[in-house]
Amino acid sequence: MSLNFVVNDMRALINAAMTLGMVDRMADVTFSPEMFCIMADSYPAIHAAIGLQLWPPFFDHYVCSGLQHSWFYLTAIFPLALDLQDSGYTSLTFTVPYPERAQLKFQGPNDLLREIDFEMCFSHRPMYINEFDLSFFVTMESQHFSNIIAEYHMFDYVHVTITSARVTFSYAIMQETSLSPQEP
Repeated sequence: MSLNFVVNDMRALINAAMTLGMVDRMADVTFSPEMFCIMADSYPAIHAAIGLQLWPPFFDHYVCSGLQHSWFYLTAIFPLALDLQDSGYTSLTFTVPYPERAQLKFQGPNDLLREIDFEMCFSHRPMYINEFDLSFFVTMESQHFSNIIAEYHMFDYVHVTITSARVTFSYAIMQETSLSPQEP
């Protein structure tokens, strides 16, 4: 089992992963030849999960030899990744040569390299998010999504309604945030 992918402009991936890091310090990762998915869930009482599913065309290079379910500590890599991004590093390579080991390589100005090796643990009960309904699709800046998470973090659940006209986040009758296509 092996995985190797390259992202030459790592900003979108790092920002999305940082959003996951706001939810939990651990992440489940599932990868296969068809996709790479990273998911985080909040405290068990909240029953919330956020996932980022990426297909090979997102990457500048993507090769995977089989299916694997693992988990790792987001806190082991993403604070450093954000610091490196802020220091001008732009490219990252993620490699899983063995099921229990992973390596991130960051390339920065003047071809500077920074490598991080970290442990990945086999996931006996991987998180699963149902198939995505792609009839409606919502995109937003990761900072805006992070602000919405922060706004609703104290509630046990948040109802999300997506229509062709808007996406609405709500908790009972206490709070509601609606975004229409023209809003950032």
